[in-house]
Amino acid sequence: MNSILDNFKLENFYLEPFPHIHIENALPDQGHQAIINELPKKLDISKFNQNSSAVYLETDYIKKDLQAHATYDFMQTHSTEDFKHQLLNIFDGHIKKQLPLFSSENAQIADATLVVNPWIKGESPKAIRGPHIDDFNDVSVFLYYLKSEVDEYIGGDLELYRYKNGFHGFKRNSYKDYRELPSSHIEKVKTIPFSSNTFVAILDGLQGIHGVSPILKADNYRFSIRGGVHLNQNEPAYYYRDHLSTFGKIHDSLGLKYMGLQRRLFKK
Repeated sequence: MNSILDNFKLENFYLEPFPHIHIENALPDQGHQAIINELPKKLDISKFNQNSSAVYLETDYIKKDLQAHATYDFMQTHSTEDFKHQLLNIFDGHIKKQLPLFSSENAQIADATLVVNPWIKGESPKAIRGPHIDDFNDVSVFLYYLKSEVDEYIGGDLELYRYKNGFHGFKRNSYKDYRELPSSHIEKVKTIPFSSNTFVAILDGLQGIHGVSPILKADNYRFSIRGGVHLNQNEPAYYYRDHLSTFGKIHDSLGLKYMGLQRRLFKK
């Protein structure tokens, strides 16, 4: 299988609200349909021992348990050094501005995973994830959306944001998410619908704010393939605290302690 980025065009690249790639009809119909035909109709979510909002299926499971060969080929193709270089070349010229500590020598390709968001008919709206930024060592994350033509979805769209008046810190009133942003600090700029055969890749960093709208209705699981480029686990591409005032740093430190306390209490 060829890389989606083999046919990248300049019209697929956007700078607002931050650098990102957005390609509709990313694969030829035959290749796209082959993956759709392999999507599991039912999964025992409990066996994966993961959180209820997302399950991540790796290549071994895709190949051996699901025997989903087209899906496996896609994941392998988009987990290669060649694909890494394609992605970095497209974002070249913007990376250092967003990620000042980025080092191409330490950039690693992530193994692509099939992401499954469970949803049961009759459930109340299910939140996926609010506005946030990715891990501090992430360079670029991509998503490839998958949905059968017969399945109806409402929600689950990718939303891109920008700051209203600069970065002033993360939400620190919940134990769940260390990188979620207060809604009062940001505004939504673009919505990318959850439409099958759509490929999106974002340039990460403090400006790369994105979230997923709640699932309001779904006839099946929500599927996407996720991958990208990152630095070593303990090697951040930037320090968010460099962008905070003295008061902001104190507030952040106290907030992190509060979140840690909440997490311990919740686990009890």
